[in-house]
Amino acid sequence: MPVHGFRLFVAELAPERGQSRVDFSECGERHYQDVVADTLGQMMDQTLVTAKRQDTPIDAGDGSGDDDVPEDPLAGRKGFSLRKLRADGRLLYGEALVGTFGGHEEALEAPPEGEPELVEVSEASDTDTVQPPAGGLDLRRRAPARRFRFVLCLPEKGTQGILGVEDISGSCPRTLLRELINKTAKDRADAALGAGATLAAVARQPKAVSWWRLDITAALDEQHFKNMLDRGQLDRVELVRKAITSDGSREKTDLKVIAPILDATTKATAFIGLAKTWAEVARSRRRPEGRRPRRSKEEREQEDAATRNAKLQSDRDGAGALAALVDPTVAQIEFDDGWLVVEDGEKTKKISPSRVSELFVYEINRKRQPTALEFYLEVRAKALALADPLQLALEWPASPSINDEE
Repeated sequence: MPVHGFRLFVAELAPERGQSRVDFSECGERHYQDVVADTLGQMMDQTLVTAKRQDTPIDAGDGSGDDDVPEDPLAGRKGFSLRKLRADGRLLYGEALVGTFGGHEEALEAPPEGEPELVEVSEASDTDTVQPPAGGLDLRRRAPARRFRFVLCLPEKGTQGILGVEDISGSCPRTLLRELINKTAKDRADAALGAGATLAAVARQPKAVSWWRLDITAALDEQHFKNMLDRGQLDRVELVRKAITSDGSREKTDLKVIAPILDATTKATAFIGLAKTWAEVARSRRRPEGRRPRRSKEEREQEDAATRNAKLQSDRDGAGALAALVDPTVAQIEFDDGWLVVEDGEKTKKISPSRVSELFVYEINRKRQPTALEFYLEVRAKALALADPLQLALEWPASPSINDEE
């Protein structure tokens, strides 16, 4: 049965060119909430699909393409359709259907109410026959989809807001939503400028062509993290050393060490202490507010490469710290990655320096999908609880005009 919950992300804004934080009230002559509402409004009730080889959305086409395109060009690609959008002050509430094409052929009809259940095939005798109900729906070129809800709350003035996105059994389309907003905004700006425009033309028409990139990072909830470590059971440490394949095309796992955590006192305490240290480092890594000088393309690429390398180095350092706690002999091996595995109820969670901020899923219900208002109130309550630790100043309507009826 699906587990329904949500994740929270700190939402920040950057200009089209650069990494400086932008005040949400300084998007031309409008507030960014109005920009997002307008951008999402252009998508209402359309079916968008992700591009084949990159995670950017495009309009669903007729399936035609080059000769090397497979028989079903939509197979494996995600579909997105926005079905509801509501604004209340500086808050946006939305609902979208999200699914993946391919992998299904037909949806079976449920048996008539009161009809006895069919016997299990494994228990059936030679004379038993199991017939599927007739009248199924052809699912080819259709994506079985689930409804996900989201809430974007931004300050009247400021550089940080909150995005809450529904999570269903570990599936959370926050990246897809962010990239839809960003790509659509960029496409509209490019269209307004016109094909073949020069940088000089951009400078002459800044308001007509400017667009702002929405960035999101997981909201680090230190108390939730501590509670997870307290109630969860430390299970094992996994350490990985990587190597490049002989043709140089990709990385592969060269060595993997799995070490059970059997000591319930000394070592367990040391592992927990190490995990809490990673959480502190992740919190201190939050990008400071303030504008940064304009940089060249080469400078931006160098900084992006340095950021990626720092993340890898952090996981290498974390793997080394874990290996030192496991055994002195294991510590002599140079590992590229490693994580602490915690069994938290029915969930298995991996903790490492770069994975800490991805651990926070707030469960709402295991029996049914919460109503729109239940979802909103749960997101609101958790966001308000994190407002002080995250230094956010947001206004949350107590009962916005959202419901499950169209």
